[in-house]
Amino acid sequence: MDKGEDFVKDKVGEEHADKVDTARDKIDDALGSNDDK
Repeated sequence: MDKGEDFVKDKVGEEHADKVDTARDKIDDALGSNDDK
């Protein structure tokens, strides 16, 4: 988990942060960078 994720969770809550993480994963997949964090 990076510091940005902590910031997002503090500001908008866990549920939205999970959606953001999912969106990032989809973007990463589309770009072909499948690095597990």
